[in-house]
Amino acid sequence: MSKKIEISEEEIDEMADLFYALGDKKRVRTLVYMLQGMAPVKISEKLGIPRSSLQVHIEKLIQSHLLDRTGTRGEEGPYAYNEELVAKLLELGKKAGTVMSKLGQIKRLEELVGTLSGTGYGIDGYQELSSPLLEKTTKELELAKAEFQEILEKMK
Repeated sequence: MSKKIEISEEEIDEMADLFYALGDKKRVRTLVYMLQGMAPVKISEKLGIPRSSLQVHIEKLIQSHLLDRTGTRGEEGPYAYNEELVAKLLELGKKAGTVMSKLGQIKRLEELVGTLSGTGYGIDGYQELSSPLLEKTTKELELAKAEFQEILEKMK
């Protein structure tokens, strides 16, 4: 059996908030753009959303502790974040996305193999199915070659 994980209800809630915040593409883009030093006005333009909608996303990032308000409007904007932590989370997210994509591909292949095996189209079944088809195709090919030879003979 797998190792049991010890986690408190509070930790579950915090994790759920984090996953919720990172579960929206516009919020993840907002966070990445902020990491890249893009101003909220530019982020709003790039995402094609009004500033009020962007502010809703920013509030969710603040609630999940990925961003903090600084109260100042300096060069970095009115928000602060732990760049190292956020960068690690985003890197982990990229890796998880790659893994999930590969798992999805494997699952689809397994389902296809299961379907083919379950309906008698496994390798043996495929050969049984393909033999008549191959015979028919070979006959059609031989007929086409013969017709082609006739045409060549008539051209001489």
